[in-house]
Amino acid sequence: MRGPARTGVLIYAKNLAWVSAFYERVLGARVVHSDPQHRVLQSPDAQLIVHAVPQHVADGIVIGAPPVPREDQAIKPFFTVENLATAEAEV
Repeated sequence: MRGPARTGVLIYAKNLAWVSAFYERVLGARVVHSDPQHRVLQSPDAQLIVHAVPQHVADGIVIGAPPVPREDQAIKPFFTVENLATAEAEV
């Protein structure tokens, strides 16, 4: 795939390397772009963008074992539409 995906999921991660490695293994995804704050993963079915949470925010996030469900979500789907104004009116 060349260029940005038209549809995918953005995942915020406290530990960029760990979350990326998890999805690489589970989905058989490959890293198509990487920098200190992001990893873009591509599988045959989806594109995932793993985005590092800034360290000062990550320091305040506690992940229990097992993890406790949270109200704030760290996952955001994204979609491309032909016309933003038309989509906004529909929503």
